[in-house]
Amino acid sequence: MKRTLLLLPLLIACGDPLYLGGDGGAPISGRSDPAAYVRGGHPSLVVEIDVADGRAPRAGVTAEVSGAIAPLLDKPDGIDFVMDGVIPAERLQDEWTFDDLRALADDTFDGLGRADQAVMHTMWLPGRYLSDGGGTVLGVAWSNRHVAIFTDAIDSSCGGLLPTIRERICREAEAAVWTHEIGHVIGLVNNGIPMVADHEDGEHPHHTTDMDGVMYWAYEGASVGDLLAGRLAGGDGRLFEFGPASVADVAAFRDGG
Repeated sequence: MKRTLLLLPLLIACGDPLYLGGDGGAPISGRSDPAAYVRGGHPSLVVEIDVADGRAPRAGVTAEVSGAIAPLLDKPDGIDFVMDGVIPAERLQDEWTFDDLRALADDTFDGLGRADQAVMHTMWLPGRYLSDGGGTVLGVAWSNRHVAIFTDAIDSSCGGLLPTIRERICREAEAAVWTHEIGHVIGLVNNGIPMVADHEDGEHPHHTTDMDGVMYWAYEGASVGDLLAGRLAGGDGRLFEFGPASVADVAAFRDGG
């Protein structure tokens, strides 16, 4: 039976799309193997979370992300979202380069799982990413292990919506962006998991051409709030999902190993 836990400590207080792939322009050691996340050799997954003070995921976001990724992964012992700690204020910045993110990840990632567990890492941060193309970036992923989520950018993406739906869309945006970046970490699109059929967007590498799939490039850019609001207005019960092409890729890789 699959289980999902959110372990809280006693004291807790995307403009142009960006995917850093394996290197973000510089060599990186410690790249993780997508097979560890997708296949059953590691029967459970730990998602280690480090947050800036006051930047933890909104209520219900971890459960929604778990519900999106769990059907793809062979993890009979479950997925644990573990809140590791609060990032010291002196380590926070208003603007982030990739080198800044890499250094912070190296210092905050503790690898909390046991030897038989797959572990990935997410940091929830203020400020903005200094993208080469300019524009707004909501989240980045690298080394098939690390994710950075920029909470100010996500809040801005849904801030102009009607008050009646703003909080719902902000929550869904957090969940969608996080799910999108975890998709990159586990090997999507064509980032460690081979494609069954070609659906990689030539203009946005490692993203799907499926506009309804969460691995579409717009799910990590500033338009995500409007995208999700449009799906809500259209009566969609679930506002984001991986889509058949990405699901097929993961299933073939998971079951063929």
